[in-house]
Amino acid sequence: MKHKITLLLTLMTAAFMFLTGCVSEKAARLPPVNSTQSEQHYIGKFVWFDLLTEDSKAAQQFYRELFGWRFAADKNTPDYIVIYSGDKPIGGIVPHENKDPNIQESMWLVSLSVEDVNGAVSAVKAHKGEVLDGPVDIKGRGRMAVVRDAEGAELVLIRAAGGDPPDAGVKAGEWLWVDLFSKDVQKAQDFYGAVAGYTPQSVPTADEDFIILLRRGSRAGVSRCSRRWSFCVSSPPVPITSRRERVPSSSA
Repeated sequence: MKHKITLLLTLMTAAFMFLTGCVSEKAARLPPVNSTQSEQHYIGKFVWFDLLTEDSKAAQQFYRELFGWRFAADKNTPDYIVIYSGDKPIGGIVPHENKDPNIQESMWLVSLSVEDVNGAVSAVKAHKGEVLDGPVDIKGRGRMAVVRDAEGAELVLIRAAGGDPPDAGVKAGEWLWVDLFSKDVQKAQDFYGAVAGYTPQSVPTADEDFIILLRRGSRAGVSRCSRRWSFCVSSPPVPITSRRERVPSSSA
């Protein structure tokens, strides 16, 4: 699993080689997370979503039919596929060669906006998390590090070049909400409070309290379950078909 996640930063940092063997002058560059380009950052916001998959074409077909997303190879790094909702870039696809065809390894990796990546990495280490790769500066994208939290959930910490996507009304096909399923909710609160400066707010439910992570608004939720991040996409009603399809993993 670590190899697959490290592949994301490898793709970002390694010079892209053309078939001729020449190094591209546009290597180690990725599109910004904010297409409008500003200097405004929304610390604690989840600003980008990457799908690491062994079957990029199947994933594109699935999400195109489900959400109406469109896809285009990045002009600077053609191996990196940009996901668009309408004309808005909202994520990317990183192809991954699966060495074991009997094990499906697709996963989503979310990027969390932080004030200072180096400081956030120090907080990760101090709260029993793990740094898988970085920090590293990526032209066009910003400063990034891939980390694993205290319970094993992976994510990217980012200080985006050109600012973060603005807080605005969410349209159909765009990311709507993020939840962390955690075996130890208190540990998760402490970890992400240190990394991103969240303030937790408890919301009583029928079974147990649901925690909302606040930083200039509601940013994510935490509930008790096996560790992983799960994401919600805003969508109009989608007709249910009887066709059976292989669904790429939608959690990290």
